[in-house]
Amino acid sequence: MAQTSYEELFAKVQTKLTAEAKRLGPAIPYTPGPDGKYEDMAQKDITWWTNGFWAGTLWLMYNATKDPLFKETAEANETELDEAMTIYTGLHHDVGFMYQLSAVADYRLTGSERSKARGLHAAALLAGRYNPRGKFIRSWNRDRAGWVIIDSMLNIPLLYWARDTIDDPRFGYVAEDHADTVMQNIVRPDGSTNHIGIFDPTNGQLLDTPGGQGYGPGSSWSRGQAWACTGLRSAMRTRKSRPIWTPPSASRATSSPTSKQPGTCRWLIFAHRPRR
Repeated sequence: MAQTSYEELFAKVQTKLTAEAKRLGPAIPYTPGPDGKYEDMAQKDITWWTNGFWAGTLWLMYNATKDPLFKETAEANETELDEAMTIYTGLHHDVGFMYQLSAVADYRLTGSERSKARGLHAAALLAGRYNPRGKFIRSWNRDRAGWVIIDSMLNIPLLYWARDTIDDPRFGYVAEDHADTVMQNIVRPDGSTNHIGIFDPTNGQLLDTPGGQGYGPGSSWSRGQAWACTGLRSAMRTRKSRPIWTPPSASRATSSPTSKQPGTCRWLIFAHRPRR
């Protein structure tokens, strides 16, 4: 079978995303419903953690093509996301995903002051989840004051952006403390990762690493491993203070057997490994 060139592949992607942008308008797509149409998360749950993904895709396309359709559709998504800040109570650490891919991308590409303010608002909310006794950012709400998940490593780049944008080192300190806690407690010695770490919120002591995503306690979940690979590398690249862990330590996540499986990435690895 003939190999598809980059230009041919990109043209197909552009055709598909152009059609979707026209079809969806300001809607924020998630999964298809029984009628085959995407659920509109702007109507169903505006605080949902993936609500910045579609806008992020649109900004990537605008950056590549300068087609105003992608810009205008992404801006419409941002306007919808303003309601999430008004509701507030459903938001958690995934404001990094939601607003870095939408508002921060907009500011970087267009210089929009409104989008800059949105991004800084989200960064302030994320920094406000920091536990100074445990030196971690609380991931979830409800009765989970000491819970941290590996996904958090792709939320903290929002804090580094805020640090550099307004020259305020506090955001960087929070991100660095959190990365250190994750590296010491959630990344295993062989570089594989737990999905969840439960800490005592009064002193930061690690209490448990339950299964969460993946087969069970002690297993490694491929998407979580990707969060670690990307997030720890980013933390090393953007931090300004000397880490208590070293670049080779961060490299453990990318050199783990979990990250070296040939072919298609597997959903979970090490299904029956001993628990740490």
